[in-house]
Amino acid sequence: MSGRINLPPNHRRSLSATAQLVENALDELESVLGRQGREKLTSRVKVTYSNEDRDRFLRTVAAMRLANEELVRDFGLDQKESTEKQIVQSSTAYLWTILRNSTSRGMRGFGELPPDSAREVDRRINQLLNLLEQFFDSDRP
Repeated sequence: MSGRINLPPNHRRSLSATAQLVENALDELESVLGRQGREKLTSRVKVTYSNEDRDRFLRTVAAMRLANEELVRDFGLDQKESTEKQIVQSSTAYLWTILRNSTSRGMRGFGELPPDSAREVDRRINQLLNLLEQFFDSDRP
């Protein structure tokens, strides 16, 4: 398409968010389809597609990526800008919450843990929290 299509600011912001979500979903699809059954420590994706299907899906992802790029370019959509610091602070705050909710006290809603198990869970979770504090400590002026 030639030329830029002007949109009102609210519509441009909404489409910018849509384009970002599409881009993120396409990244995830490429990651899953390219992994082909490789395992992580806590999860495994079982291979269910043939190589032909996988190639077809990846071609579709590539075509969608191009169409999304065209959408961004032709409508002059905004690029979201973040700093490393914002991303690290957001991720560490999220991890902190998850870990705090995983202590024996945080899991009380699931019932009481036997004292020995509670101490061991807390020891392990606190080890992770202490390591996470390194992000907070190194991010202070």
